[in-house]
Amino acid sequence: KEENVFFIYQDLGIFQILKDLGIEDRGIYNPLTMITNYQDLLMYDNLGANAVGLSSEIPLGDVKLCSEHSNKVFYLGFGYHPMYQTYRKLASLYKEYSGLEFSLDKMSLKELNKDDISPFVENEYGSIVFRRGVISILESIEKIKGVKYLFVDGIFLLEDKQIIVIDTYRKVLDNIISKEEGLKIIDGLDLVYANKFMNMDSVYNPEDF
Repeated sequence: KEENVFFIYQDLGIFQILKDLGIEDRGIYNPLTMITNYQDLLMYDNLGANAVGLSSEIPLGDVKLCSEHSNKVFYLGFGYHPMYQTYRKLASLYKEYSGLEFSLDKMSLKELNKDDISPFVENEYGSIVFRRGVISILESIEKIKGVKYLFVDGIFLLEDKQIIVIDTYRKVLDNIISKEEGLKIIDGLDLVYANKFMNMDSVYNPEDF
């Protein structure tokens, strides 16, 4: 009933419920990895949602292009990006059938031929694998000024660091401090960042890495 309450959802069934209630314009459709270009964006944009979430795996140039075609872009500005999600409880299944004993708290995964260690979460809704580092788009903030909502995902981040990030981004966007000053603050949070891919085109051949 509160007009300032918004609903972020992945299931289009939720959109239908909101539409039946006459409040579809208070919903943000965020399917995490599915929407990667402005044609897809416009298709969901026309449904009447308040905003539509882009995949955080696409280059910033594509995000800029999408924001030039739609004023309803919802995009991750800071945080760990989920790169794989399933409703299956993968760790519990592995634990059951392998006979191994391990805690389901604070898990991580390591690929056989890579050094990267990716945070891994299993809960009542399934399993999620995250990128090993934090995404921070502050350095390229001017490229996505057409984005409607820039959000901070606080998973794995201490509350005090979340507050610093939100405050810093707000001050940079409001021209209270310079981008360079903001970057110094963000760099001082002692986090591992994974921003390189944001300035690269999509790669389809592993040998091109």
